[in-house]
Amino acid sequence: VTKLKTDSRLYIYLAVLIFLLPLKWLIAWFVAVCLHELFHFAALKMNGGKLLSFSVCIGGANMECADLTENEYLVSVLAGPLGGLALLLLGRWIPRVAICSFLLSVYNLIPILPLDGGQALHILMKNNESIKKKIYIFLNKLLKYDYITGGKTGYTEKAKRTLVTTANVNNMDL
Repeated sequence: VTKLKTDSRLYIYLAVLIFLLPLKWLIAWFVAVCLHELFHFAALKMNGGKLLSFSVCIGGANMECADLTENEYLVSVLAGPLGGLALLLLGRWIPRVAICSFLLSVYNLIPILPLDGGQALHILMKNNESIKKKIYIFLNKLLKYDYITGGKTGYTEKAKRTLVTTANVNNMDL
């Protein structure tokens, strides 16, 4: 049995959007979001997964699923943004939806949890030390903080998704 959850703040957010955005763009954004989630769901079902719950909040939508291997989950995670990017091919006929899908996909591919890009990166890093090392080196160069020695994502009931980072400065572990 699939459960649908919503955050009450979502309704206030939607009401504000109705006043701020032209109706044609609001509809295009809604269609883009629905298609994005439909691409996730289609990949989930094609891989034999089960949808346990679906929640919608200000930060986006979240599907809780079961019965997927890590690779199948990775495909399901990436299906949303990749499907949205594929909609660019229909831009001549549905330009607003294509633009909204493109923006939504690019945003969702940012490698930060809980976004799709962050989930994909988490899966790729989980059991691959060489990828972890390359990403930490890249982040060190990007952030210009030469002292990072490691990092770990996790989940707790109280904090939800968490990130812990370690560093060493002047032989002092932080």
